[in-house]
Amino acid sequence: MTKTKTVTRFIPAARFGTILIFSALLAGCGSTLSRIGIGNGGDQPATGATTETAQANPEGQIELRKYYGSGYCPVIEVRDGTQVLRRYERRAEPTEEALIWQVSIGDTARECQDDPGGTMTIRVGVSGRILAGPRGGPSDVKVPIRIAVVKYKEAVLKSELHNETVSIGPNLSSVFRRVYEIQVPSPGDERNYLIYVGFDEGK
Repeated sequence: MTKTKTVTRFIPAARFGTILIFSALLAGCGSTLSRIGIGNGGDQPATGATTETAQANPEGQIELRKYYGSGYCPVIEVRDGTQVLRRYERRAEPTEEALIWQVSIGDTARECQDDPGGTMTIRVGVSGRILAGPRGGPSDVKVPIRIAVVKYKEAVLKSELHNETVSIGPNLSSVFRRVYEIQVPSPGDERNYLIYVGFDEGK
């Protein structure tokens, strides 16, 4: 049995605006990306129609957020240094010849919905690719993906680690796609939330 070691290397992360790959994926969760402004900064009001009729609350105020949401969805970023994960043969120098596999995050997307009870539900889509190296081959690989929502410079609101099994196929290259749902307190009128995505092997 070959012993291995894992090395995470830095590749500058970018904000990924391409969300077409997720349109069908997130639609399966019962929602449509275009309704919440993904790709235009996420802070424009939702434009999707609704079949419900707004009702006044006992104080006579119409709660539009109940029907349209706040229109705000935090920016999503791949955290610096967590976009690529490589595994090399143990006791070998981290060179191309010793590479067993490499997995990388390619695209991300998010969708948000406010609950009148004070909760924001965020669906996060992650897509990437895994490649076998010279020392690898078809196999199943455990990949640790962390999703975190933070209030800028104040607090971590939620952090979840998902250990996913990703398969390397016979052609030695495979694409993976995952969708996660996370709930955090509604930001109200503030616009200082951030969503972070990345590989995380921290103990």
